Amino acid sequence: MSRPYATPDEEKLINACIFLPMAIKTLERDLNLLEKSSLKIPEVYEEIIHRMILKMREDLREAKREMLRQKMKVWYVDQKDEMTTYGAVIRGYETKHTFWSYTLRHRTKEVLLQYS
Repeated sequence: MSRPYATPDEEKLINACIFLPMAIKTLERDLNLLEKSSLKIPEVYEEIIHRMILKMREDLREAKREMLRQKMKVWYVDQKDEMTTYGAVIRGYETKHTFWSYTLRHRTKEVLLQYS
């Protein structure tokens, strides 16, 4: 019988499907702010951000493919006060992943730093 908790590889896939979209949204917002800024050569920074977004989207696509192959799912459940909950199905078991807002911000920052 399978274990009801995620293996390290499964946990990595779940985290990718939660944190990569957050990192992409953050960069897209920053890109909009950058376009409105008064930098002398904003094109350089825009290109760097575009490359980061492209790589993140490729990795997210691959993670989603692997999730589909392993019959796994991840979805947003709810946000209450400072807590955000995601649901996941792993090997037929449904699990909940709850994060503090600070943790979401910190983990998203870590993802951004990995791609910089």
